Amino acid sequence: MTDKGRLLGLDIGAKRCGLAWTDRMQMIPSVIGTFSKQELEHTIQERVISEPSPGIVGFVLGWPVQADGTPSASMQDVKAFEGWLKKTFPDIPIHYQDEFGSSQEAMEVMVTSGVSKRKRAQKGAVDSTAAAIILQRYLEHRG
Repeated sequence: MTDKGRLLGLDIGAKRCGLAWTDRMQMIPSVIGTFSKQELEHTIQERVISEPSPGIVGFVLGWPVQADGTPSASMQDVKAFEGWLKKTFPDIPIHYQDEFGSSQEAMEVMVTSGVSKRKRAQKGAVDSTAAAIILQRYLEHRG
């Protein structure tokens, strides 16, 4: 198999942001963590700089729409972060993935996986899992 480089998946929220990435074959997403926006910017810059070639080859941004396709309340936060990504990394493409229901799905995955109620209740525990789910959806839909 050929090394394709990694994709970074992002679940942008008003207070916290989840971050995940794929393996270098772009087959399996893994959770990196949950960060404030400032921490997230720093973490992304570190990952882009330190990742060996071909490196980070794309961002998958969770696109916040409701079930009827209209933008959700968090769209403004996502568009602001999208602007930062475009300005900071103009040569890395941004892909979009509908994130509707990803937080609920993340909670279900955590319950099924045996994550304790205490751990699930921690702020941000769901956000990083949601980022991995957004990334998994993208991988499945791109074919």
